[in-house]
Amino acid sequence: MGAAFCIEPPTAPWWTAAQAKQYLQFAYDTQDEVIEGQIRAAEDLVEAYLERGLRTQTWRHEGVVGLGYTNGYGVESSESHADFFVRNLIAWRPGDCSGAAGLDLRRAAPLQSIRTLTVNGAPFTAYRIEKSEPARLIFTDWPPDGELVCEYVIGYSDDTAKVPGALVEAMRKLMATYFLHREEDPVVSFRVESRVDMLPVNVQQLLDPYRVVCLA
Repeated sequence: MGAAFCIEPPTAPWWTAAQAKQYLQFAYDTQDEVIEGQIRAAEDLVEAYLERGLRTQTWRHEGVVGLGYTNGYGVESSESHADFFVRNLIAWRPGDCSGAAGLDLRRAAPLQSIRTLTVNGAPFTAYRIEKSEPARLIFTDWPPDGELVCEYVIGYSDDTAKVPGALVEAMRKLMATYFLHREEDPVVSFRVESRVDMLPVNVQQLLDPYRVVCLA
């Protein structure tokens, strides 16, 4: 199915240590480094839970197109067509009634732009963008066999003020939970074990209306 990863994260923190300390009503400077780490962790966890990019960042998707590839989008010679469609249910599936294929872009909710799309290093332009969540590339012509690379920009804005208020408040509450329980075992404190889908109830209530649900 290929792999997608962030290559250019947001350029500045969404919240400063000074803002966080005001929210926490904590007046000392002794925990600034801890607070800054918890600010980053809160945003990372919220984005992972939502499968949504909040602030402007660039992602890269790498995959392989063609028949006989083990890790690509073509049908492998050793598998049936049914197995192929199960394996690629989300990332590569029919795009519309014309028989086009579509590629879901991870965290692309919302998508700002496609920076580049290449196959074997050459630009590929036979696609359109479907404004779903996550956004999808619908290929109007089947790409040639080979390595497909797509770089795309996601997020609401560089400005945290333009991120939905419920999501910003969820990050604040999550960061505050981290800080208040910073000396305790997080498994006991939050009962999260190792799962990203178990959050404090007041945080989860803010996030759930914005969650992008993936089936695979």
